[in-house]
Amino acid sequence: MAGNEDTRKFVKKVIEMRRIQREFFKTRSYATMQLAKSLEKDVDDRAKKLLAFLDGEGNEAAQGDSRRRDSERGVPHGGRRR
Repeated sequence: MAGNEDTRKFVKKVIEMRRIQREFFKTRSYATMQLAKSLEKDVDDRAKKLLAFLDGEGNEAAQGDSRRRDSERGVPHGGRRR
């Protein structure tokens, strides 16, 4: 998620969320509240993924998948065949 385009989409999503939140506080509309809650959940989920990536968890998960595929082919951790 750390690409420039993904970051741009995340920032746009946050801006949209804040706009809807302001609209809700002006109107107190139930439909607007539901939309705001949905956007908040989406932003929270994206933020968690971004932080995990920045903390290296995304890289570790990818390495784990790669190691699992290698071990299935008989390649040890170092990436070389025996």
